[in-house]
Amino acid sequence: WSAQPEAIKRPEQWFFFVPFAVMVGTLAVELRAGNITLAWSLLGLGAFLFALLVRERSFRLGGLALLMLSVVKILLIDFWTLPTVDKITTLIVMGCALLLVSFLYTRFKETFRRIL
Repeated sequence: WSAQPEAIKRPEQWFFFVPFAVMVGTLAVELRAGNITLAWSLLGLGAFLFALLVRERSFRLGGLALLMLSVVKILLIDFWTLPTVDKITTLIVMGCALLLVSFLYTRFKETFRRIL
């Protein structure tokens, strides 16, 4: 029997998700519309790769969630409002990030099954 809350049992969650949320918010405030999506894509990809190294499922899901948020933002907002050069750059970087994530999931499928 343990009376400790879950946040105390797993403090590494605080040390990842608080700075992660601060970075997402800071990027949203400081950058232009297309660059926000680009930065969020790279941050999501970085979080995903970091999660692979430390084998932490919640970090990996956080990175994937940010990557998917970037995809939704591109499709609903950015594509219709950005100049052509920003559209091309954003779509190329997002496509490369999604291809890398899909390749890593395919390559390390057995590892993910063991972690889950």
